[in-house]
Amino acid sequence: MNNSLEPYFEICETNKIRSDLATLKRKQKKQQQLKELKNLLSVESSRLNLPNIIEYNIIKSNVIEKKISSSSSSNNFSYENEKEFEEFFNWLKGNIVEPIKNERYYKNTIHKNLINGDIKTLENWGNFLAYKKEDRKKAFIRRIQNLECKQIFYLDCYRYILKIEINENSKEFKITTSYFDDKEINHIITCKFSQLEEIEKLIKKESSS
Repeated sequence: MNNSLEPYFEICETNKIRSDLATLKRKQKKQQQLKELKNLLSVESSRLNLPNIIEYNIIKSNVIEKKISSSSSSNNFSYENEKEFEEFFNWLKGNIVEPIKNERYYKNTIHKNLINGDIKTLENWGNFLAYKKEDRKKAFIRRIQNLECKQIFYLDCYRYILKIEINENSKEFKITTSYFDDKEINHIITCKFSQLEEIEKLIKKESSS
């Protein structure tokens, strides 16, 4: 029986040797990978400790912190905003569906929540500020649009404003003027948004009857 089983034992022994060799190779490969990883981390660590890299990281960190602080503080409420609170409260009332039973109590609660930094109330405050900003923008655009059909003093005489073209991206507006002297003469005046007040001073005042 031993003689008949000898080939089987040889096969088992061969397989065991092959398995041990494969295990040894995997172990050696793993050790090599760990060694390469340590070397890589060492190089990366030394590179990050260079003065210019450290300085860059400090500057970048400061910029990020400033952005976070500015974005978080932009909606904060302080004593400087007290004059806007009444306006905010009226705006808030206009956007509430449910009726307010005790307006004085509700108003004091809202004010207290703003002072204490209540998240939901500050979110409403932020929405109110965004609304005001958009409202001011619309009012400014309307001021420009209202110049149309009026007379402007340009090139030593009054000329009618035929058309207004507004470019919000470049913060500019173009005024097309018309003047009749035997024939129609048109001129285009290109203005910056910041020049609106100067343009308004050139507009002919309407005579009061």
